[in-house]
Amino acid sequence: MPSNDETQTGNVQQNLTSIVPDKRLRELMDSDPDAVCSLIVEAQLPPRQFSFADKGSKRLVSSESGESPAGRDEELSKLADELKPLSENGEAIVMSSAGAVVINAAAKQLAKISVLPGVKAVRENRKLPPVRIVNPNG
Repeated sequence: MPSNDETQTGNVQQNLTSIVPDKRLRELMDSDPDAVCSLIVEAQLPPRQFSFADKGSKRLVSSESGESPAGRDEELSKLADELKPLSENGEAIVMSSAGAVVINAAAKQLAKISVLPGVKAVRENRKLPPVRIVNPNG
């Protein structure tokens, strides 16, 4: 029978696999945990609502009148605030339309990011490959 630690480790590993679907990104945690990646952290948000402009119309309009509802914005801001301490530069860029936050973080931070409430998925920003930051002062 597995111990509580083994069961908990298995649950964390399973959660990490579902939240971080990119196998290469998960492997980077073990092979080079200090590698800094640009990450897109997708938030768990309520779906947007759309309807037809007029009865019989084929034109869809957002029930949000072109603006993100306060609930979505609040959730994204809250997630960004939780991600800032995990970011290498202390910044988190909110992408409201995409429902995501972009941060630069070390691969070793992935486990902490994946268990934050409101995180749907973590994906590598493919534009910028992982880099190893070397401190010139030692």
